[in-house]
Amino acid sequence: MRSTGRKLVIVAIMLGLLTAFTPAQGALQAYAKGKIMLKKGFILEGKSLQIFMDRASMEVRGVEQSYQLSEISQIMAKQGKAKKFGKYCGGSCAGFMLLTMINNPKATQMEDGVEIEYTPTVGEKVMTLALVGGVSYGGGYLAGQLSDEWQIVYFYNG
Repeated sequence: MRSTGRKLVIVAIMLGLLTAFTPAQGALQAYAKGKIMLKKGFILEGKSLQIFMDRASMEVRGVEQSYQLSEISQIMAKQGKAKKFGKYCGGSCAGFMLLTMINNPKATQMEDGVEIEYTPTVGEKVMTLALVGGVSYGGGYLAGQLSDEWQIVYFYNG
């Protein structure tokens, strides 16, 4: 009898933990870009796609549009990786460059075939960081744009 009681307590705790860490059914899903295919045959494309338990909404040409899921046959979405990749790449490259500047405050330049060591001004350092960060952001943005593909996030076959 005692063994059964312990097992029930353990099962109850496990179920409690499972429900505590499982997202709710009505939870919101958000995507950077979306395509909504209506059952009537219309296809809408926009940004800021949000899917709720009973409806989906998205900004199309600056106007928020919302449809019941019963009106929708399929929803496709993009995660919006371009901005994330750009921020990560630009920030990490600029940070690495800043650490390099702190570690080695001197720079070299060529004059008449002779390498001369000098200390760059604060303005030169800021411009270098801005250039490295900007170019790296652009590369990361492009990589994110190329890797962000349309994926089906809702499909109704009825």
